[in-house]
Amino acid sequence: EEGRAIRDYDDHLHLTMADPCERFRELLARIGYTNAVYGLMRAAAVRRTGLFGTYVASDEVFQAELVLQGTFWEIPEVLFFRRIHAAASSVMSRAERLKSYRPERARGAEMSRWKRLLALTRVVERSGLDRSQRLRLHAYLARTAIWNRDVLAREVFETTRGIVGGLFRSLRA
Repeated sequence: EEGRAIRDYDDHLHLTMADPCERFRELLARIGYTNAVYGLMRAAAVRRTGLFGTYVASDEVFQAELVLQGTFWEIPEVLFFRRIHAAASSVMSRAERLKSYRPERARGAEMSRWKRLLALTRVVERSGLDRSQRLRLHAYLARTAIWNRDVLAREVFETTRGIVGGLFRSLRA
């Protein structure tokens, strides 16, 4: 925020494996800050994506779609400097991020983790990969959902509570 370096950050997204399934899994396992969206990429590959959605983590989904099309190469030279400040999305609370994506729905039922999971599933389906590769990736996403079932269940609970609470408030008004 004050113009001085805080730390070096390596995305660890040098994903040059031949297998697109391995690149996809590695991207999702390694991704932190989504700095790679500011990198150089082929325009034709970008045109084949769904671009960014209006939900939290749509930048991750965009990169997942790109990594299924080809390899990611990181060069060993620092060419990007990210400015971290109070209004940066990477330091915002979840509620603030939701509001920045969809101000009109900031208090509504967003289900952002479910949206990300569904979007990744769609990315796999439209990837052009053969059936066995798509099945491998769907199995990976299903395992990821099972591992994160508590977080996904909490999101359903919070959303349901918000909807029911809103109904009761409107009935009282």
